Amino acid sequence: MQGEDRKQTEAPSHTTKKEDSAESLPANSSKEPEEAATNKQAQITPEKTITTLLDYDEVLARKKTEREYIFEGRHKEGFSEHSNEDHPSSITYLSDAIRLNPENQLAYLSRGDAYDRLKQYESAIMNYAKAIDLDSEYAPAYNNKADIFLLPGSTRKQLGTIAKQLS
Repeated sequence: MQGEDRKQTEAPSHTTKKEDSAESLPANSSKEPEEAATNKQAQITPEKTITTLLDYDEVLARKKTEREYIFEGRHKEGFSEHSNEDHPSSITYLSDAIRLNPENQLAYLSRGDAYDRLKQYESAIMNYAKAIDLDSEYAPAYNNKADIFLLPGSTRKQLGTIAKQLS
């Protein structure tokens, strides 16, 4: 009889449906996060999709063209040659860059600097003037142009004529 009493007081060893229910799950193993993640995916609306695609189109539109890459390469080479004191080569590269992007004031400024180093002041002034035409607040071009006009002697008189022509 002791064996029979023991069987009645022990809990049954098989699982019941109640143990499989949500009540028997630990508090941190709830299925709610999975459902929330599924609901977030379901909240994607056509408006959000269109906005995302438009943003992507804008990024693609800002992608550089082959022409812009070539311009940057020519400009960089021109600047490098100028730094190496090879001003004729610098002018060649910068002229190529200007042909690719005639609206870039920095290319004109750099080419003007190369002409200045070669003492071709008229060409330098014309490049600085073009940089100023493109950006009327471009201080480096004004500064470099003024430096040429401050040269001593006959060079300054000669440049005065050029300045009047550019005005």
